[in-house]
Amino acid sequence: MNSIAIIQTYYDDPNYLQQAIKTWNTYEIPISIILIDDGSPQYPASEVLSQFTISNNVNVSLYKVTEDIGFNSHGCRNLGAAVSKSDWLIFLDIDHFLDSDQLNEIYKMKLSEDSWYGFTTIYNGHNLLMGGGPSNTFMCTKTMYEQGGGYDESYTPYHYGDRQFLAMMESKFDWIKLENIIIDCRRAGRKLTIDANIIKPIYDNDTCSITHPPYNLDAVKFHDKRLNFAWKKIVINRG
Repeated sequence: MNSIAIIQTYYDDPNYLQQAIKTWNTYEIPISIILIDDGSPQYPASEVLSQFTISNNVNVSLYKVTEDIGFNSHGCRNLGAAVSKSDWLIFLDIDHFLDSDQLNEIYKMKLSEDSWYGFTTIYNGHNLLMGGGPSNTFMCTKTMYEQGGGYDESYTPYHYGDRQFLAMMESKFDWIKLENIIIDCRRAGRKLTIDANIIKPIYDNDTCSITHPPYNLDAVKFHDKRLNFAWKKIVINRG
C-alpha cells in the first residue's frame, strides 16, 4: 500500500470546502489531508472545518497564509508539499473531488517512483472527458516534487505560472495518465474580467467570476526561493 497525502488549497469558498469534507468522510482507508488556506479574509477554512466531525480515517492538517497577498495557490501547493510526511502527493483544487472507490484503487496500485501520474477529469458533471497532457491535477512523490523545483512563486498574484512547473516535471520524469481514475470537477471555469484599478484578484463565487488586475508579466521579479510568505499551522476545533 502507498503512503498518500491529498493536498488542497482553499480561498473563501466554503461551499466547495463543505463538499470536500463530506467526500473525505467517505474514505475507507487512512489518508492524510493537507489543507492550505490562502489567507481567506471572509470564510476562513478553520471556521468551516469546525462545523464538521471528521472521520477517524482522515488526518486533516490545516495551514494558513497569514496575509491575503492575492492568488498564491502555487505557493500554497509548495507549502503543502514541504510539510507533508507522505511518500505520494495528490494535488487537487478545492472544486475537484476524488471519491472513495477511486482512492482505494490508487492505494492498491503498484506505482513507479520514476513516474508521475495524471487522471481523467469530468467537468461540472457533464461527462466531458478531457484528454491531453499533464494538468494541475496530478500525483507524484514528494521527492519528485522537490526535484522538479516546485511552483515559481514569482508570479503571485497572477493566475499564471503552472505550465512552467508542469513542463519542468515532464522534462524530468515519465508522465502516465491513469485513464480509469476519475476526478469530478464541479466548477467548469470562471468568467475573467480585467480591472486596472485593483492589485490582486477578486473572486465572486455566486457568479463564478474573477476580476483580475492587468497581466504585467514584464514587471515580474523572478527569484528562486520558495515559501516567500508568512504562514502558520492552525489547530482545528472539531465539531
